[in-house]
Amino acid sequence: MRGHDSALGSFEGGRRPRRSKFRLYRGLVILVGLAMVTVVVPFALNRYDTIHRLDVQCSVTSATALTVSSVNRKGLGRSSAEVEITTSDCGRVLLQQGDLGTSVRKTARALDAGGQYVLRVGEGAYNLRSLLNAIGRDVTADQFEKVG
Repeated sequence: MRGHDSALGSFEGGRRPRRSKFRLYRGLVILVGLAMVTVVVPFALNRYDTIHRLDVQCSVTSATALTVSSVNRKGLGRSSAEVEITTSDCGRVLLQQGDLGTSVRKTARALDAGGQYVLRVGEGAYNLRSLLNAIGRDVTADQFEKVG
């Protein structure tokens, strides 16, 4: 039998057909692409935003105090308080750390009154806010100040 040994399922010369190599390379490209999208890009965006801060003026329409919990594989986690700010022109923004002080509810009530505020956000996330909102992520702010 020439070319293919049906009993062993191997090809002459130990070569695989080209289609099998293509599938392997395509699988590797998909795997690397998924790793980039789920690990590398978010890490790089967070790093960029740490260095590049942007002050944006937004019209706040409402604010809500939230407590967010995270749990790792070992069952350990932490809770953090944040304020979800809804704006008419900047989208939804999460206020974390910074100006929250001891009373997240008090901060949320003050922001819920509405008006113009300057929020300090990460430049990268702010510029990509439409994409981030589409995948369920929000821009985060660490400082705010009432305008006027």
